[in-house]
Parts: sequence; structure tokens; C-alpha cells
Amino acid sequence: MMKSNKAIKFFKYSGFGNDFILFDHLQSEFNKKSIDILKLCDRNFGIGSDGIIYLSKQNNLYKMDIYNRDASKATMCGNALISLTKHIIDSKYESNNFQILTDFGLYDVGEIEDKYFFISSKPKVLKLNHQIQIDDMDLNLHIINSGNFHACLFVKNLKEINIEEIAKKIRNSKSLKHLPLNVNFIEMENNNINVRVFENGLNKETLACGTGACAAAVIAIKNHHLASSVRVDLTVGRLIIKWQGQGSPIFMSGPCEFVFSGEIQT
Repeated sequence: MMKSNKAIKFFKYSGFGNDFILFDHLQSEFNKKSIDILKLCDRNFGIGSDGIIYLSKQNNLYKMDIYNRDASKATMCGNALISLTKHIIDSKYESNNFQILTDFGLYDVGEIEDKYFFISSKPKVLKLNHQIQIDDMDLNLHIINSGNFHACLFVKNLKEINIEEIAKKIRNSKSLKHLPLNVNFIEMENNNINVRVFENGLNKETLACGTGACAAAVIAIKNHHLASSVRVDLTVGRLIIKWQGQGSPIFMSGPCEFVFSGEIQT
């Protein structure tokens, strides 16, 4: 880090299995270049997190900038967005029902019954039934942009699959390696789905992914004719995703917790 002996306050949030370090430009001014993302996100030598959130204002709108723990910038992150929503409400900037601007677009956000939600712009289905071969497996992938790029794959026996090995091979396949892909493994369960996610930027399986849950629900509704409200069970808990079909926005709601706050020296 650059040494300036300046203390910068941070807030730690856990959004449904993903944890974030949040810096609030509305409370204090600082230079982003003074923030060492790799060090702060390290779980042995730093605070430990899946990413960094910056809150600022742009054209009188709340603006979220999100960085992965490898310091790459993400266009959006669902669990980061609900974490920021909770922070804005906890800080009494807003009471409920407002908007946050991300690099992917403008989101309506708020709180319902102790859960936090966002409503996104419509998802972009890029490829359906994209066939690739990994080792001796013929895989049928669905590629969607729900704020981040996701490859969705329907599987059986979800708990038994080596997620990281298969996801890395999918991401490195000739037709897909140009995309910063997250890979979602989806198992059907009546009108609901179970999902495990390998995340770009973290380069491993994570406990949860908000935009991944959205992408998985959209593909399940579209391809398997599920009802417009889908329960998505991830490794650590449950999200509710609602999508009315082509041209409609996505609604996601889930829990979020404030963990602690503190200061770093830069």
C-alpha cells in the first residue's frame, strides 16, 4: 500500500455467503489507489473477503463499484448489491425503495421483511444449447449475462460433482475462453433448483452468487417451464428469484448481515 498514515473506515458485510469490505465515499474521501485489494481480501493476512465495494454518487445516484478479490473489476454482483442496499439503509441515507447504479445498469433496491432485494434490467440470453466436449463428456451449456457472464449446465447428483475441475475446463474451452465466465451447475427439484457456482475473479467455487442464481433461475424458467417464482438453494441458504419471461426484469431477494467495521491505515 501507499503510505500516507491516513485512517480509512471500512464496513464488513456478508450477503448470503459472499462477504465484502465496503468503503463509503459519502462518509470520507480517499484515493482508491491507496486501497490494496489483494492484501485486504486475503483471509490470512488481511481482513478477508470475496471482494471490495465502493459507494459513491454519480449524477445524484448511488453508484456501486465492485472489485473481485483478485483486483479485477466486475460489472455487477448480486450479493454485493444487497450488501450495499443494507448499508445505505443502515446509514439512514434512505429508508427503503431507491436506486443504485452499477456498470451493468440501474437497479431498484430495498428491504422486505428483513430481506433485501433488487430488480434488474432484463437478462441477456447469449447462447442456448451450446455444445462442447470436455474429456469424454458432451456438455450442453446455456450462456447468459445477468449482470455477469454465466454458463449454466443442468446436472444430476449435484453434490458429487467435481465443480472446480469441470468449471476450469469449461472456461478454458476454445469457444468460451474469451469470456470472463462464471459456471453454474444446476439440479432440478420440482419447481425449484439447487445451484453450485464457480466464480470468475475468485477462480474457485463459492458459497453463493446472486447473479448466478438469477441466471440459473432464468434458464430453468425458460427451458423447463417452471413457474415465474423460483426458490434457489445454494450451498449456504436460499434465494427467491422471480422472472416473468422474455423482456422482463429479474427480482432477487435474500438475507444480508452487517459483520463489523473498523479502520485501515494507508
